[in-house]
Amino acid sequence: MSEYEPYRAPGAADEARFRGGGEQDWRVVLEYSNRGDAKPPTKLDVVEETYPSRDAALVAAEEQALTYFPPDPWNVQKRTVLADGPDGFLVVLEGLTSTYHFRSRAMRFVAEA
Repeated sequence: MSEYEPYRAPGAADEARFRGGGEQDWRVVLEYSNRGDAKPPTKLDVVEETYPSRDAALVAAEEQALTYFPPDPWNVQKRTVLADGPDGFLVVLEGLTSTYHFRSRAMRFVAEA
């Protein structure tokens, strides 16, 4: 056996600590494409409410996935919600003439400068 400790990537301990929830500052972030050729091509909406745990934020992210309407398409005919990894959802919105998508994610707030 080696006298050296096994290598752990930076942040590995933090990753384990936050998996499954814990009392932290969690947010829901909605990411969608901007209208047409407008800049920036991707927009973010950060839901103002904060959540005490990952699990609470994930419930809110799912609710947003089921109810949120980005600017496009304007006449939604069908909404398909898919789990997108452990912390979010991919939503496909089929409009009358076009199809768009957005993501709803639970994210842990780290810092603001």
